[in-house]
Amino acid sequence: MKGCVLFFADLVRAIEPVPRGLTMDFIRASSYGSGTESTGDVKLKTDLKKEKVAGRHVILIEDIVDTALTITTVARHLTEECGAASVATATLLDKHERRLLAYRPEYVGFVCPNEFVIGYGLDFDEEYRSLPYIGVLKPECYAHLGIAAASPDGSGESGDE
Repeated sequence: MKGCVLFFADLVRAIEPVPRGLTMDFIRASSYGSGTESTGDVKLKTDLKKEKVAGRHVILIEDIVDTALTITTVARHLTEECGAASVATATLLDKHERRLLAYRPEYVGFVCPNEFVIGYGLDFDEEYRSLPYIGVLKPECYAHLGIAAASPDGSGESGDE
């Protein structure tokens, strides 16, 4: 969930007062390669210790939820493999038009139209993450790479989900 680092940092700094016992950790999860479409194959990379999660209430901070493949895989890992008492999701952007699974984030910043978005941590092939805003990446920006434009009902987003 590398794409959410800017949102995560801003969100954590905005929490007042800081809850007692608040801990932070990271899981790298992705269902996107270098294209604009999800591969459907979610990969998790983590060194998260099960004992840090077991019996605790977890809030996943995500940059964008679209198909829900990645977020449900991570939530399942935290509950089934790590023993979390509960898992909730806070996402900056919710692209519910793209849902493949019935999943509804508990906390949503903005509903996102079905466009490929970049900036504020969101990337295209590891580019554009550092933009200080969220913008739409037009297909002509990546056409020269030989990547077909996403169909009107199938645009993707960040390298994370």
